[in-house]
Amino acid sequence: MITASLLLFFVSIIFLLISLYTLRKVTLNVRIPLIVAIIGSIIGTLCHIIIIQTKDPTIALICYTIFFICIDVILCSLFDYSRRFTNYKIKIPTFTYIYISFFFIDIINLLLNFPLHHCFTLRQMPLNPANPDGAFIFRINPLFFYNTHLILSYLSLTLTFFVLIIKLFSVPKPYKFIYTSIIISLSIAILGDAVYVFTKVPIDYSILTIGISAILTSKFNADYIPTKLITKQLKNVVSCMNDAVKIYDYQGNEIYNNVSMQSLINHVREIGYDPNKIFADLNPKNFTPSSSLLKDREFSYDIKTENGAYNFIINVCYPKDDEGKAIGVFIIIHDRTKEVARIAEERYRATHDTLTGLFNQTTFYEKVRYAFAENPEEKYLIVCSNIDNFKLINDIFGKDIADEFLIRIANSIKTYAKPGEIYARLENDRFVLLMKQSNYKEELFINLINQVSYIAENLSYPINIHIGVYEIIDPTLPVSVMCDRALMAINTIKGNFRKTIAYYDESLRNKMLRQQQLIGDAAIALTAGEFEMYLQPQFSSDNILHGAEALSRWNHRTEGLIHPTEFIPLFESNGIITSLDMFVWEQAAKQIKNWQDKGNDNLYISVNISPKDFIYIDIYEYFVKLVEKYNIPPRRLNLEITESSILLNFEKQVVLIEKLRDYGFRVEMDDFGSGYSSFNLLKDISFDILKIDMEFLKETKNPERSVQILHSIVKLSKRLNMPVISEGVETKEQVELLSEIGVDLYQGFYFSEPIKVEDFNKKFLNL
Repeated sequence: MITASLLLFFVSIIFLLISLYTLRKVTLNVRIPLIVAIIGSIIGTLCHIIIIQTKDPTIALICYTIFFICIDVILCSLFDYSRRFTNYKIKIPTFTYIYISFFFIDIINLLLNFPLHHCFTLRQMPLNPANPDGAFIFRINPLFFYNTHLILSYLSLTLTFFVLIIKLFSVPKPYKFIYTSIIISLSIAILGDAVYVFTKVPIDYSILTIGISAILTSKFNADYIPTKLITKQLKNVVSCMNDAVKIYDYQGNEIYNNVSMQSLINHVREIGYDPNKIFADLNPKNFTPSSSLLKDREFSYDIKTENGAYNFIINVCYPKDDEGKAIGVFIIIHDRTKEVARIAEERYRATHDTLTGLFNQTTFYEKVRYAFAENPEEKYLIVCSNIDNFKLINDIFGKDIADEFLIRIANSIKTYAKPGEIYARLENDRFVLLMKQSNYKEELFINLINQVSYIAENLSYPINIHIGVYEIIDPTLPVSVMCDRALMAINTIKGNFRKTIAYYDESLRNKMLRQQQLIGDAAIALTAGEFEMYLQPQFSSDNILHGAEALSRWNHRTEGLIHPTEFIPLFESNGIITSLDMFVWEQAAKQIKNWQDKGNDNLYISVNISPKDFIYIDIYEYFVKLVEKYNIPPRRLNLEITESSILLNFEKQVVLIEKLRDYGFRVEMDDFGSGYSSFNLLKDISFDILKIDMEFLKETKNPERSVQILHSIVKLSKRLNMPVISEGVETKEQVELLSEIGVDLYQGFYFSEPIKVEDFNKKFLNL
């Protein structure tokens, strides 16, 4: 029996040492208490080997004392391990110190047993009860204070069990097996100790059960737990993957599909495609699975039917055994359908106009360059379109209607364009087309304009669309320059309702260079005093002078007098007009002040306000400060505003005009009848004076009808208490006609051309 027991204890030590070695795989956090527990088990086992062999009661007493101290260390370490392993937080701050203190007291209690013999004593116990005089072993005879050791031991085990059981009920299912296994291994240790304490077994085998518990615990931590969890987690990961996974064994039997794979198969089947075709060449039944020549591979696989399309990336992997032979195959399918669609959408957005679906500017330039390279001998035209006052369409009808209009233009271009022609939306309302010169027909574009020159079927509003054509002579020019030249041609007919198509020639280029020169000279001219204010008088029919209109003239330092028709439209287009207007306004205020000081306080000067002025400055604040600066009555500085200026921001302009009139300024509506909303403006805005250009009568094939319309306008203005000024009067007959109709004031070459201020003063005021 002794020999068998010794052998059992020696085997236990070997297993404990092996367990100690396996703990190197365990994380440091839980490794330390397990190492202490196993070392305690090894020492306790060695003590039992000595106890079995010795016949000296003192040695036996020492070994038992060390053994019980080892039990304290083991139990303390197991509790520490349970807390670390479960990450259990004890809410009592001083608990750890109290817990360790009890074990420290118990160790002292056990050590004091040497002199005091108050915990336990030894007695000889025969190994064979039938032969009391035969071989024996020293067994403890527990006394009162030994119970404190037992109580502390079982309390420590209870705490360890408590921590593990609490965790057992809160962890996910895969982890429950781990905690259950550890609890069972600790239960074995308790059972072994209970057998020794409560029976008359001569040899204490409880240390073996504690060792077994330590071995199982270390095994679960070092090997089984990570492997089991990794396997479980990997299965969960594969199951939850967005990519579809299918696995075959080495015989070609399908053994696993994840959720994504099953969903993919269903979707492919729904669009009318047989999913088996995807896997037909991938199943191990179609190759020798034990072959070592199989290579992992990746390839694209596209499906397209009438009901839908899919784009896949398929990875085929062949797991190998130690000899490099395939043991099966697993297939991973990544669905790139949305990704491919997104890339296609991004590519489309990068190359196309999002509103109309035509090419954008950058892509158009690239396509044109490619066309030139592909067909260097072909003759091409650049055709651009532009809409007069497109911003008004936005303001009047709203962005949605304006966008629908642009889409209709784009669709018409698509319809009319021939195969191989390139078309695009450059920006805003500008469209462009590259076409072969041989395909060009002017009437084609006139028809196109007629088709789209209305806002919508239920909205009547005249749209003036112009087309500019540039013949490409030098294909090496930047495409942007070609487009600019076509647009430049449009500028020559902009505002002309009778002419639709214009062609670029070198005279336009010279005109552009001329415009650039004038723009460059303007800044210097403003500071060098090259601009002058001219006055054109306004008379009543009885030849009495009432006032004058202020007009600007440019006396260029090298070219002499430049006519305003050359520079005014240019300045209006680029914003320089505001600086020039402010110069004229200042000169007008000075002249009114000069007349006032010399006793002529009944004359006024009318000044023009350009549309751009409303954008760049505060009109009300500027004119109020101007009349205050020169201390002149605001009624002597008349403000001429055109219809187009008002329509830029109608509601805001209505408020502004009322503020100007309330302050005392007289507001004239200039060029009445030249636009489309003049009568609407009279309905919504109170003007002080109406101004009509005699061109109203000239540009017509039915002058008699025009006279009747003019007569009606004058009668209407009388009813609205608005005097009428007619400008552009050149003959006595016109004066007589206008006087008969009832026009109040006249302005034109019949009375005087615009003249310098000093000449005006001498000629009409004798100053």
